[in-house]
Amino acid sequence: MRHAKESEELGELDACRLLSESAADGFARTVILVLKGRRHVGWLTVSQTAELSGVSVRSFQRRLADEGESFAQLARQARIELAKDLLSNTDRSLTEIASELGYTEPQNFFRAFKRWTGQTAQQFRNQVD
Repeated sequence: MRHAKESEELGELDACRLLSESAADGFARTVILVLKGRRHVGWLTVSQTAELSGVSVRSFQRRLADEGESFAQLARQARIELAKDLLSNTDRSLTEIASELGYTEPQNFFRAFKRWTGQTAQQFRNQVD
């Protein structure tokens, strides 16, 4: 099976395959990869992600719980990782990054990033340069 790169866009079939073939101890990491990889179609909900994995929402949540995770935690982690990647490796504006992360109001992203990392998005970007 072809493995997805961290920031690679995924088609629906690739996402389904990744989730269904994921090892039991790596399922949460695979969910993060799929969330990041499917962002081009909008941020997936728990029910959409469960459907991609071919199980019910309850079974999906149980599988995450077996790894000590929740969908909300993984969605937040996917956004944090993607935000850091976009800030570090692109010259996109902060507003464009906020939009790509699913924020309709950039200020909400700015506050969230500060809460996640303890620094502003601009401070993070400047630190990387």
